[in-house]
Amino acid sequence: MKMLLGITLLFSLLVFTGCPTIESTNNSSSEPAGGEPAEGAFSSSADDAEPESPQEVPAPTESADKVDSVYTDLAADKCETIEEENEGYYSKQKCQGAFGYSLEVIESDIRQTINVVDPSGKVHELKMMRVVSPAFSYVGNKAEWRFREEDGKKTPIALIVRFNASVDPNSDEEASYLTVSKITESEICITDVVKPIKDANVKAREFASKAADKPCLEGRQ
Repeated sequence: MKMLLGITLLFSLLVFTGCPTIESTNNSSSEPAGGEPAEGAFSSSADDAEPESPQEVPAPTESADKVDSVYTDLAADKCETIEEENEGYYSKQKCQGAFGYSLEVIESDIRQTINVVDPSGKVHELKMMRVVSPAFSYVGNKAEWRFREEDGKKTPIALIVRFNASVDPNSDEEASYLTVSKITESEICITDVVKPIKDANVKAREFASKAADKPCLEGRQ
C-alpha cells in the first residue's frame, strides 16, 4: 500500500514539472498601421519577416503639383479663315486654343507660322520662318498645350507645335521640327527647337517644363 502511494506521488510530480508552458502570441505590436516600424523599434530580419499584404501598404500620395497636356486642332478644316488675299497667296486662320488662348495660322508664299492670342487679345508672333526655317513650310495638325495643375488650378506653361520645312526646294525632302514656346504673363515666344531626333517628343516636353526661365530665340538655330 505504501509502495502504491509512493508511485502515485512520483507520477504526479513528473506531470506538473515536465510539461512546457505556452506563452500568448497575441501581444500588442510596436508597429503602427501600414506595416512600417515605429521610431526606435527594430524590424525583424528579411528571412523571418512576413510579407505585408497589399491592404497594409499605404497608397502613394498624389503630388499636388503636376504637369499634363491638352491638344487643340490646327488643321485648316477645323479653323476659321478670317483673312485671305491674292487667291490664297496670303491667308490667316483662327483656331480654337485652350485656357482662353487662341491661335492664328498665317500662310504666305507657301510658308506658315503661328501667332498666339492671349486672353486679353494681345497677339504674340512666334516668327517660325525666322526662328526655324525660311523654306517652304507648314505646321502640324495639332497643338500641344503643357499646363501645370496646382490645388485644382490649371495654368498653361508652354506650347509645342510641329513645324515641317523643306530641305530641298527641288525635291519632296523635308525636316520635321518641334517648336517649344513659353507661355508667361509677360511674353510668349519660341525658346527651343527640337531637331528630328529619336524621342523628340520627350525632349520637347523636357524643354517645355523649363521654358519659362529661357530667353526668346531670335534667329535660326
